Amino acid sequence: DMKDYLADDLIVPIKVRKSGYRTVFEKEATCKDYTTTDIKEEMAKRIRITAQNISGIVEESDILNPFRYGLFSIIVISHKLFRLLVPIFLILIFLSSSTMAYYSVEFLIILLLQVLFYAIGILGYFINKIIKFSLGNSVCYFCLSNLSILLGIVKFIRGTKFATWQTVRP
Repeated sequence: DMKDYLADDLIVPIKVRKSGYRTVFEKEATCKDYTTTDIKEEMAKRIRITAQNISGIVEESDILNPFRYGLFSIIVISHKLFRLLVPIFLILIFLSSSTMAYYSVEFLIILLLQVLFYAIGILGYFINKIIKFSLGNSVCYFCLSNLSILLGIVKFIRGTKFATWQTVRP
């Protein structure tokens, strides 16, 4: 019994584990997933997945108890929860550096490096139209991924549910 706005790739393993069974990694298993090269489609997908994952973690929050679910809880915390918090941490680091830069040359350098990193990401967005697989593209992808996660958090807070969506097909 799973709500239609939750991500089954998160909820099914959680339900399996909570039912007393193990989830195992199968080295020979394969999965075919279609991706897009369109940034808007990729961001929409990441926003949807983020909102679904947060909803799933909230619905099944007891899975975060490592005293009850052991290593599985730690995996969910480290691979799902912490990844969802990265944009929040990035904002806090930027704000901290901005505040401390006034008092310390070291923090000013850190702040300038952060600004440079985000500038490379913005340039990467435009370079992507000319050259594929550049450093700028990688930084751009990192920035857009975290922006998408942040927007997904906002969607979750606003109560947006994603019960259906369009898949990417070749």
